[in-house]
Amino acid sequence: MAIVLSIGTADTPTAEDQAREDYLTLARTRFRIAADAEADLRKRMLEDKTFRASEQWPDAIRQQREAEGKPCLTVNRLPQFIRQITNQQRENKTVALVSAVDSVGDPATAQVLQGMIRHIEQQSQATVAYTTACEDQVTIGRGYIRILTEYADPLDMNQSLVIRRVRNPFTVYMDPACQELDYSDAMWGFVVADVSPEDYKTRWPDAPISSGAEFQSIGDQAPDWYPDGKYRVAEYWTVTLVPDTLLQLDTQDTLLLSQIPPEMVFQQGPTVMGLVVNGQPVRVVGQRETHRRVVRWSTITGVAILDGNEDKTDGRRWPGHWIPIVPVIGEEIDLDGKLDLRGIVRDAKDPQRRYNYSVSATTEIAALAPKSPYVMADGQDEGHEFEWKHANTKNFSSLKYRPVDVNGQLVGPPQRNVQEPPIQAMVMLTTQADHDLMNVTGRYQASLGAPGPEQSGLAIKARQRQGDIGSYNFQDNLNVAISTVARYLVDLIPAVYDVPRVIRIAGEDDTETTVMVHAGQPPEAIPPGVQGVFNVGMGRFDIVVSSGANHDSKRQEFMALVGPLVQAFPQAAPIVLPMVARYMDMPFAKELAAKLNGPPPLPPEVQQQMQQMDEEVKRLTAELQQAQQTIQAKQIESAAAVQQQQIAAQSRVDVAQIAGQSAAQRAQLASQSAIQAAQIDGQTALQRAQVAAEAQLQQTAMQDETKIRTTQMQIQAEMALARIQAIEADITARRDALNTSSPSAG
Repeated sequence: MAIVLSIGTADTPTAEDQAREDYLTLARTRFRIAADAEADLRKRMLEDKTFRASEQWPDAIRQQREAEGKPCLTVNRLPQFIRQITNQQRENKTVALVSAVDSVGDPATAQVLQGMIRHIEQQSQATVAYTTACEDQVTIGRGYIRILTEYADPLDMNQSLVIRRVRNPFTVYMDPACQELDYSDAMWGFVVADVSPEDYKTRWPDAPISSGAEFQSIGDQAPDWYPDGKYRVAEYWTVTLVPDTLLQLDTQDTLLLSQIPPEMVFQQGPTVMGLVVNGQPVRVVGQRETHRRVVRWSTITGVAILDGNEDKTDGRRWPGHWIPIVPVIGEEIDLDGKLDLRGIVRDAKDPQRRYNYSVSATTEIAALAPKSPYVMADGQDEGHEFEWKHANTKNFSSLKYRPVDVNGQLVGPPQRNVQEPPIQAMVMLTTQADHDLMNVTGRYQASLGAPGPEQSGLAIKARQRQGDIGSYNFQDNLNVAISTVARYLVDLIPAVYDVPRVIRIAGEDDTETTVMVHAGQPPEAIPPGVQGVFNVGMGRFDIVVSSGANHDSKRQEFMALVGPLVQAFPQAAPIVLPMVARYMDMPFAKELAAKLNGPPPLPPEVQQQMQQMDEEVKRLTAELQQAQQTIQAKQIESAAAVQQQQIAAQSRVDVAQIAGQSAAQRAQLASQSAIQAAQIDGQTALQRAQVAAEAQLQQTAMQDETKIRTTQMQIQAEMALARIQAIEADITARRDALNTSSPSAG
């Protein structure tokens, strides 16, 4: 809801009304200062833009030639020269690099900030803002880039930073007292816009209607599609310098006094002696007076504040320290304290007009060549005046004439006064005008694609660089602007992304990584898939820009160089092929690269040696297995012999038990049977003793022979195993030596 000043009523203005009136009065005064300071400059800029839009003939000359039926041709060469510079700026993408500059800043956090800047550029299509500013920079000498905060989604409570273009640079009015090329020292500025009556009444239904003449100047006239009038509003930006005290602690850290709670400060008069942090004293080793930049913005008309603080007496607080409007300057000339900005159009006007005059004159001469006048005696066209009058415009089957003149004397037939037109001279003038255009704009034949006598690629590139060097000042000023945009983003990120938030950051090759960022409030839990948590509010960071080919151009250059490299050095193919597959613009390129990214194949002679070694290893392995099987068989035979002896011994025990059990029965037999049994038992015992002695001797001999054979087999197995290990070590050493000698090892 807009608040209207109660001016002109009988009521005494309140303090708030007076504050609003002072605010609007200062805004109107500042706008008029900016408009008057740049009135001549904006007039010349508007003429340059009109000239670039093919309005190149002065009105008086055009009207005269059209009245005489002469052609007024416009062969506009300027867009070609402008596109040569702007398209080169598009191709040589400027990348902002973030680095930590103090002990608190983390290099990993710097990489995250750099990825956030690249992600903001991608999501807000910053390329459109950059190219629009470049078009105005090269054409009229100045374009603008804006940084805004927007809600990414209607249902999202978090705002995001975006980069937006300024389609009409004449709608921006910055503090004319600023000295920096990027206007970072500007203390105020305006961005005006014309709003349709319907939108104005919808957004500010209670606001008074203003024609907007207070915020209008050269180059920003209202469009013609507002049949019911125009409502002009202006964004008003201000910077206030608030005094503060900078403290240096004994930890080499610096803090502003306004950022420290009063209960933590120990002062003696105006001097801060120390701080109390977590119950521990921290000594202050130095201090100095400084100031803080407080940026505010509002939306105003000439008579009302539409958007601002709560009571509409001032602007709303902006979280950054600079006005987020960045200029892209072309050529800057200080003429005795008066600023002049220009692109390539200003100095190319006269050569372009000369070119148009030459082409028009050549066309006129060539068109009138068949219409040379007839030479005839007075009275020869008598009675046929109509035919002869239209002889150059109509086709007649015959032209009749009188063979005598007015005196009755015989004369010959009328003849054309044929004269050769100076076409060659006119073409030379056109060519000279074309050369003047190239000299003024700094773009030459090679830059425009014309072939030359050079044959080698290096010579052709060197000739093309003549134009690049002649217009590199535009690219350099664009780098300054993009560096300022990145610096403003690094300043705004901790304030906008203050609460824990999961975001995606983009790498140079547009690969995305999911991280969580905050500005001093770490999250209670880390969601799955997050690859790190970073505090973007700690430390100070610096910005450096790098201008060159973008990632796609670098990829194409790499693909173009791979072919000659592999032809000159075929051994590098196994190393280069995985990278080639990775950078190929086709589906499943990464999968193919992963499969190709194995160890390089060995030379044929090494492969043959390795095959022979593999066969030797297989043979020795078979012998080892056979020896192990033989040992196992002998062990089985020995175990069987022992088992047989155990069975025999058990049998003897069983026999003895049976004999003991039947002893009572045998005692009852007749004495004869006892004597015979005793004799048989004696003979049996003697035989058993002999058998036992022979079995013991055979068992001992067999055990000795088994031990000897087992020892021999173990010795042979150990020798075979040692040979296998030696062969494997030799294979490993040769493979390592081959990998060391390959190019990738360097």
